[in-house]
Amino acid sequence: MSLDLKLDWSSFTRRVFIQASSEKLYRLWCTQKGMESWFIESAKFFRQGEQIPRDELFKMNDTYQWKWHGWDHLHEGHIINTELNKHLIFDFGRAGKVKVSFEEGDDETQMILTQYDIPTDEDSIRNYYYGCTNGWSFWMLNLKAFVEHGIVLNNPNNPFDDPIKCELINA
Repeated sequence: MSLDLKLDWSSFTRRVFIQASSEKLYRLWCTQKGMESWFIESAKFFRQGEQIPRDELFKMNDTYQWKWHGWDHLHEGHIINTELNKHLIFDFGRAGKVKVSFEEGDDETQMILTQYDIPTDEDSIRNYYYGCTNGWSFWMLNLKAFVEHGIVLNNPNNPFDDPIKCELINA
């Protein structure tokens, strides 16, 4: 018997259960204040060219600018779709698109992150499939630690110009 172990390099999904409501998790993902509390050094959102307030939820067709901790790169993109407390979809540059959805249970919410439309050339598989799989796994656990225990696992002072950056699990 032969097993078909062919991987689809164009997408992946990661899931985590977090003891919080979908509403709380959605606000942590969909506001500048929320994202900066556990994820991004600076997250700005714009509606028709005007920056929206830190506590306001972003919406479909808004644009964003993210500055990662310890890295000079400014990531820009747009919000493809949102459904209040259910999901958000955003473009992730050359790495494809990301959908984050929330399925609420009795005392916890399952957060499901799918990155898709990933290019399948060798560099993209290495940088976006493997790199983003590892990155999102860490950030999802970072969000869980933040929500359930009030701590962040990342080191916001770590510069990304160090050759050991790929070895660090709390970059």
